Amino acid sequence: MANVKLTAIRPKNVAVLAGSGARNGLDRELRNFIGKLHDEMATYPSQLPTKSGYVRTGEYGRGWDEELGDSPREVRLVNRVVATDARYQTKTKGVVRRRSRKPRRYASYVAGPRKAQTAEMARRKWKRIDKVAARLWPASKARIVRILQGNV
Repeated sequence: MANVKLTAIRPKNVAVLAGSGARNGLDRELRNFIGKLHDEMATYPSQLPTKSGYVRTGEYGRGWDEELGDSPREVRLVNRVVATDARYQTKTKGVVRRRSRKPRRYASYVAGPRKAQTAEMARRKWKRIDKVAARLWPASKARIVRILQGNV
């Protein structure tokens, strides 16, 4: 049997989290990012006139919630508003088709990501969650890098 020697690889110029101060700063910044994302996603665009006289209920905005993930530093932003397809229908070439009756996450139709957001919601200026996160992330990432480098 061949001898194998294992050697730890130590990257140069990488700060190590030294104590709870950096961990607390990291936790605070990640929660700050999720909080900003939450606030922006819960904000409605101006309502365009509708033929049906639809009045917003506010459930979509209230449906956003932050939940802890599987690891200590994982936080998810979710929207719990569920639509039954008897209420939400699609119209293609003048024919109204009902989708299956199983509950679906309404927020994905409204806020995306790209392949999930409907063209109508995009036309009505609803923000896509992936675009909002991509816009907010660079500032949070820069603060996280400063925290990890000990430059807080």
